[in-house]
Amino acid sequence: MKIPPVFFFFTALTACSATLEWKATGDSQIAGYRAYQGTSPGSYTKVTDVGMKTSVTLAGLQANKKYYFAATAYNSDGLESNFSEEVVYVPPPLISLPFTYDFRVDGVMGDANDISGSPSPYWWLETGGRMYLSNCLGSTILGKVPEGSPLQVHYSSIYKILSDNGSHPQNLFQLFMRTSLSNASEEIYVNVQAHNLTNAMNRAPWNGISLFLRYVDENAHYYAGIRDDGYAVIKKKRDGIYQTLVSKKIFPGTYNATTNFSLIPSQQWIGLKIIVADDSLGRPHLSLFMDKGRTGEWLLVSEVIDDPLRFGPKIAAGICGMRSDFMDLLFDDFKLGDPGPAVILAAKAAAQIIVPNDVATYLSILPQENGEIVLKVKGVSNKTYVIEETTDFRDWKAASTNTTGTTDNESAFTWRTPKEMESSRFYRVREADLQ
Repeated sequence: MKIPPVFFFFTALTACSATLEWKATGDSQIAGYRAYQGTSPGSYTKVTDVGMKTSVTLAGLQANKKYYFAATAYNSDGLESNFSEEVVYVPPPLISLPFTYDFRVDGVMGDANDISGSPSPYWWLETGGRMYLSNCLGSTILGKVPEGSPLQVHYSSIYKILSDNGSHPQNLFQLFMRTSLSNASEEIYVNVQAHNLTNAMNRAPWNGISLFLRYVDENAHYYAGIRDDGYAVIKKKRDGIYQTLVSKKIFPGTYNATTNFSLIPSQQWIGLKIIVADDSLGRPHLSLFMDKGRTGEWLLVSEVIDDPLRFGPKIAAGICGMRSDFMDLLFDDFKLGDPGPAVILAAKAAAQIIVPNDVATYLSILPQENGEIVLKVKGVSNKTYVIEETTDFRDWKAASTNTTGTTDNESAFTWRTPKEMESSRFYRVREADLQ
């Protein structure tokens, strides 16, 4: 009697644990399943009978200790199958939020096929060959790897076209934190050193730099970031299907796969921040911010509510990380945090502020200690903007004017909101001469 190989994922929300899942055998004689756990290969010291369930969560695991798991099926006569394929898991350390990683310790980390194979207690490099920590910065591989090196040969065999015959393993760079979270804020600064797009087959408008949140696996996660075609996007992937939740053009220029194949600025620091927090109805609210030029001021780029009535079931929790496509990249100042009251307040305000696509306006939403929010509107100098409010975001004909302001020499004016923006109202920014 056999059962299919066990596969598992882990959660570390409240304690170190591993959840094993397997498929039912389909054999009508099966009376139940047993999960086995140990700290040596093929030697199990704990067994859990789960009946006819096809999953079990094993808690109380110690961080940075290697565990081995397997499962069996048994029938009503007590006959038990052989062990399934063994899986290995090393629980990550529980980190306290906010968590900051500044890449100040020099080192090199290789990639690993699965999270349990990562040598780092914090990071897992799934693909990309190497992550370097040097001169107080993190980076992908910079340039080509030597012809005939083990890394070149390996990537040539698994990603021949994507890696330029193995010379650029960094063309598909995917780096993850090992701790699972639900509501979270993730940010990092990136600097594109080179685009590896000499092979026209690898050019595509959707290439770029993205941040992952609630990453369960390659078929279930949220991500947000900037693309080679100049757009910022927030997407969800569920059951292997991508859904674009929101998209907005942010970089000037016209994308062309032959003559202008990336509109993302090079040799310039860009900060990316994504926040996800469930609202009172349990719907994930996702906000993407950018700090172009590393000014320290985060500007809201896009935001969206993952409403299950529009986009299907939400993704509840998972690990976080980043991805870059076909580029040499520097990165710095990674921060991971719980949204907390102030950030959730900012996300709430962002959900109520709408900027029409035909208005070249940037917003900065700054939560204050006293509970108020400062909204900075940036346009061109000496231009008047109107902030309107309404109870129906689909109908602005009956909107009332909340305030007006004219941008100063720094192309900005500031609106300080009430301490609590009414949840039943929506706010819109528009140029005074546009309706």
